[in-house]
Amino acid sequence: MDIRAVLWDLDNTLVDFLRMKRTASDAAARSMIAAGADFAFSADEAGDILFGAYLQDIEGDRVFADFLRAHHRQKLSLSQHNVDRITAAAVNAYLKAKMLQTEPYPGVRRTLVELTRRGLRMAVLTDAPRFKAYQRLEAAGLVDFFEFIVTFDETGERKPHEKPFRTAVELFNLRPNEVLMVGDWPERDMTGARNAGLRTAWAAYGKPGVPTPPEADWVLGNAEELIRRLPVATAREA
Repeated sequence: MDIRAVLWDLDNTLVDFLRMKRTASDAAARSMIAAGADFAFSADEAGDILFGAYLQDIEGDRVFADFLRAHHRQKLSLSQHNVDRITAAAVNAYLKAKMLQTEPYPGVRRTLVELTRRGLRMAVLTDAPRFKAYQRLEAAGLVDFFEFIVTFDETGERKPHEKPFRTAVELFNLRPNEVLMVGDWPERDMTGARNAGLRTAWAAYGKPGVPTPPEADWVLGNAEELIRRLPVATAREA
């Protein structure tokens, strides 16, 4: 393949997003109970339920307050002051845990360093909001590897719609088949990229146990396999 640029998905491709959410949800649940939340279940169970709520609204900003109102047993004592106090404790605990747990997958940093050294251009394509995407990249120490990021804020469309992929290709000023999309989501990343004419690499390490999508040109058991897949000669021509 004559690959001149690599377009990376963010969550569960560059960083282990679900592990971060799971750990941060547990920290938030424990903090809510310590701040006075009266739940009919243990802190561990609260973490499980809160994480499940996040899976339904992965980027939601009202998850903690909605969770508290839904599960707090003493409804009459739940004034807005109490909601704000308990929710503030949860948000602070969540953000601290998230900052500590937002780390690249093993081998990601080495891969990005090597591909940069070879001259390959790189960017991020994500459905996450722009500000949160930058938060994760900054927390993981990866933001400087990428020329740009493309999010819903730029295009008004989410993957697998072709517009986000076309936007990234235009920003690279390359042909679609010169860009490799690396992602973990079969429909959004692999099908979307293939339909837009990009080459595809399936981040199998981000979706353990999920069958390989037929649209994947390559299957990556870890990020570093991309170093072997992309020859030095190809990069030097970029």
